[in-house]
Amino acid sequence: MPSTLAWIDHQARYITASPSFLALLSRSADALHHQHLSDIHTPACAAQLQQQLTRARDTGESETTLALFQHDTLYRCKIHWVAPLEHFVIAVSPSPQTADERQQQLGRTTPLFKAALDEQITLAKRQGRQVALLSLEIMKLGWVEASYGAQASATVLSEVCERLSSSLREGDGLYRVDEETFVIQLNNISDSAAAVAVANRLLEKLFYGIRLERQALHLNVAVGVALAPSQASDAGELTGAAKQALQAVKRSNQSGVRLYDPARQRKALHLSDLSELLQPSFEHLSFRFRPLYGVRSHRMEAAQLIPMLRDTPCTGKDESQLQNLLSSDSLCQQYLAHMLNALQEPLTDLTHQKGFNGIIVRIPAMILEAPEFINHLRAHTQWPEAAKNLLFFEVDAVEIQEFEGLLFDLEALGFRIVINGFSEFQPSLQQIKELEPEMLKLEENLVQQMESHPQTRALLENITDMAHDLDIPLTADGVQSAGQRLQLAQQGVSLMQGDYFGGLLTNDLLIEQLILEKL
Repeated sequence: MPSTLAWIDHQARYITASPSFLALLSRSADALHHQHLSDIHTPACAAQLQQQLTRARDTGESETTLALFQHDTLYRCKIHWVAPLEHFVIAVSPSPQTADERQQQLGRTTPLFKAALDEQITLAKRQGRQVALLSLEIMKLGWVEASYGAQASATVLSEVCERLSSSLREGDGLYRVDEETFVIQLNNISDSAAAVAVANRLLEKLFYGIRLERQALHLNVAVGVALAPSQASDAGELTGAAKQALQAVKRSNQSGVRLYDPARQRKALHLSDLSELLQPSFEHLSFRFRPLYGVRSHRMEAAQLIPMLRDTPCTGKDESQLQNLLSSDSLCQQYLAHMLNALQEPLTDLTHQKGFNGIIVRIPAMILEAPEFINHLRAHTQWPEAAKNLLFFEVDAVEIQEFEGLLFDLEALGFRIVINGFSEFQPSLQQIKELEPEMLKLEENLVQQMESHPQTRALLENITDMAHDLDIPLTADGVQSAGQRLQLAQQGVSLMQGDYFGGLLTNDLLIEQLILEKL
């Protein structure tokens, strides 16, 4: 006899239910007792159940198939009328479905979905468990329809629904957000590792080709994963976190899974939080310039913009001070506007300095992630073309994975790219070749460790070989001695910066230094 049971009185109110039935409803026995069908189920579902109760009372029993618990899953419901006790017994079991039925029954992320998700999060908090939300996008699904037609697109979508549905547990939810995006709700998850494991399993299921017109079509799939209550407190925050993680995967234009990282993908702040952060504004923020000297010319050929907070440079290990300031998308945009406004005058002055190639500006990941970054940048760089051509944007190598498309957009706008951070991530030769950065930079820790660490020397040689193969200039940061300068020059480094070449310069001193070098 099925163990998923519920007892309903003659007034269509729940009396009690088995533990498995209660788990599917995410309610306790006390919370269910005396609740009317319309208080528990959707209006459509409650109305159909009411009809089946009437039929069962007339004939002794009835049977139907309903999306009783989740919008995406059908259940076979057998209802028995127990006349002596004047109540109904409903026995529930999962209903087998075709792929077309699964596609038709996919839920939508409606207010009801969010309300149910909030209930699951509340339950998870009480039980010390997690609810995971997977935001899954089938990239370029629209291209399938454009290339093969609507029927082919429907075939692919049906196969996707079949593979996803067959991979989920009873009680998990599959919802379709739009043409290419699905949301998968995993209830009663232990931790992030378990959620990511499910995401990878779904990715593997979708990896195998789909037969289409005598050929195998391989899909690119991006999955963002977020958990509540560990990473979000309610349905709104959870869906937003999963979406941000999805966007992080999509920027790489490759299939993959990404777990939401609050440190890099920040949740929106309340106005009160924002006002507190805005109190100091940027009154303690200023900028200086660190010269970059050419190995052959022995002159300043470029400069690095150095943010200063309370007269402390925000570079290297001290960059965290700047990251703490950029704690919301709004503050990232304000910082970008503040920095670009501060750069306009020196860039205009530097257009008259022959032999000076430009100013390198480091862009942290949190600014790249800020909404409308490109539009905001475009709005604040309405400068003469000569001034814009002097601006280089420096990003870490690892960001190529996430922001490759955005970096191409920057180059299309006329800005030049410098790649740094090779000790943490080494892009492929093909990735660097396609991006065509203006320079590759050896970070300070590589320079400091190249004499004492064989692994660092080997990495440095790999980077210099890559730069030489692609004919990209190589620059080095953190040069502190003549010995380091000589060794780097022998490696083919063409530009260097660091304490060996002097301290930080103000805008006026930078221009003065350039003039003095020409005398």
